Amino acid sequence: MVGSNQAIGIFDSGLGGLTVLSKAQQLLPNENFIYFGDTLRVPYGSRSKDELLCFARQIFNFLISKNVKAIVIACNTISATCLPEIKKEFDLPIVEVLSHGVFEALESGTNNLVVIATETTIKNGTHERMIREHHADLKLFTKACPKLVPLVEEGLWNTEAAYDAVDEYLHEFKSQNIDALLLGCTHYPLLADAIVKTLGQIKIIDPSVSTINKLKVILQENHLMNIEHSNPCHQFFISGATEKFDDKLNIILIGNYKSTCIEINKF
Repeated sequence: MVGSNQAIGIFDSGLGGLTVLSKAQQLLPNENFIYFGDTLRVPYGSRSKDELLCFARQIFNFLISKNVKAIVIACNTISATCLPEIKKEFDLPIVEVLSHGVFEALESGTNNLVVIATETTIKNGTHERMIREHHADLKLFTKACPKLVPLVEEGLWNTEAAYDAVDEYLHEFKSQNIDALLLGCTHYPLLADAIVKTLGQIKIIDPSVSTINKLKVILQENHLMNIEHSNPCHQFFISGATEKFDDKLNIILIGNYKSTCIEINKF
């Protein structure tokens, strides 16, 4: 049987993509991962397309220099703004979170959906265009939430400040009979408790699992699955300061990485 023990690259503007990596570790337990968090330049939510495309190219080239066999774009903002150019320029399997969030929302049977994301993602309108292509009559709301990523990056997702910010953005939807909310940013799963406190027990759509399931299919089709059964080795690279990163990593991954080799590096 042909396989590959090369690592899989996953990247995001900062800590948010760790919510995707957590699911990847569970669904692909034999795989090695290299995670890159652009913590120096986070947040991406107010950046121009030119800036974001520059960042994406730099990160892709870095991950490719590490000999990855596939790359997961765990950033909706990059997915919304740069995907056509990136797919044209880089010849390896690429999976991104945005489209899988849309497809999961469409398959959920929701009639009243709100999409929350960064300013750039919402302004780009990719979620809305994709949803309308398949479900023109869906009652759809979108909301930019610029305060949320910085709160998560500071590790403040379970604080009063985070609950207040979520309520500020979502309070208006209490009267809209919303039955589902699509997380259009990978930082936002860490704010699920705050979302439920504001909107109640609605369906929260996190595209992480469907994204990694798609990655698994691509690896299988291309005979790239790691068929070795040794403990995987994960590497983490960040562009900003490394202080306190390990603590946040442990919390977000719920300790999953502790049984594996781990190396945290400054980019």
